[in-house]
Amino acid sequence: MGDGIITTEHSQWYTQKSMRGTILFLDFPEGSFDELISRLQEDEYNVIVRYTFDDVLDVIETEKPQLLIASGDFPEVTGPQLAEQVYSRLTIPIFLVLSTAGEETQTLLRRHPAVIGIYYRPINVSKLLNRIERFFQP
Repeated sequence: MGDGIITTEHSQWYTQKSMRGTILFLDFPEGSFDELISRLQEDEYNVIVRYTFDDVLDVIETEKPQLLIASGDFPEVTGPQLAEQVYSRLTIPIFLVLSTAGEETQTLLRRHPAVIGIYYRPINVSKLLNRIERFFQP
């Protein structure tokens, strides 16, 4: 045992402990979060990317991510509908990324308990990355 070899059990423990957190992305249009996802993976975040709303709901129930970053411009659901349906399954914080939003939509999103950040396109990757890092600080 003192030969410096790490067993599979310890390797799995190390891998799990080295991850800084699990972030789920609802990516629309596909590829719109590529730069942010790449930087998060470099910083050892566990990143899960899905391209349909139904897939996101499945992952929320099976993987229990700590944060959802979603396009609020998704054609299947509006930003407020997305927040409500996700929140009804798991109390997970959400950062929404929008192209535009009317006053009523902004008000609904700001009042929703799951929505902790609203960002507009084009995405300022450095600013959003900084906010994510602050979210995961102990």
